[in-house]
Order: sequence, then C-alpha cells, then structure tokens
Amino acid sequence: MKMLIQGMESAIKINGLISFTDIRSSQVKSALYDHFVDGRTESGAAAKNFMPQPNLARAIAKINEVAMVYEEMKSEDLKHIISL
Repeated sequence: MKMLIQGMESAIKINGLISFTDIRSSQVKSALYDHFVDGRTESGAAAKNFMPQPNLARAIAKINEVAMVYEEMKSEDLKHIISL
C-alpha cells in the first residue's frame, strides 16, 4: 500500500522514516528524497543517483511499509487519548 506521495513529502518526514529502516546507502537515500520530496519519477530518481531502478523500487516499498506502521501507531495513540 502506498502511504507516501511523490513530490509531496517533507525532507524531515522522509529522513525520519528512513531512520526506522536499514537503508544506509547515500545513493538510495538521495533517490528517495528526489522521488518523495522533489517529485522526480522513480526511474528519474534512480538514474540521477546512478542506481538500478529495481533497487529504488525496493527502498520505496520498504519506506511505504514503515510509513504504514507509523500511521497505524499514531492512530492507536489518538484512539487512546480520545478514550481518556
């Protein structure tokens, strides 16, 4: 499931989500910023960062997975606060 929108995310949010993953490659991180913050296409972000597009696709899937878990956690916290 896609939680993040190409070109519509803040650098702070992407950086935070990356910190919850095992993504360490500066190329992959830069490509994720290019895609989610700057709005480049997946293939464009991969090409700009000299990496295979399937590698970026895996990173995008991973960061979307982390974003989904994070949003679920926020939702549960909100439910708990409302029920107090």
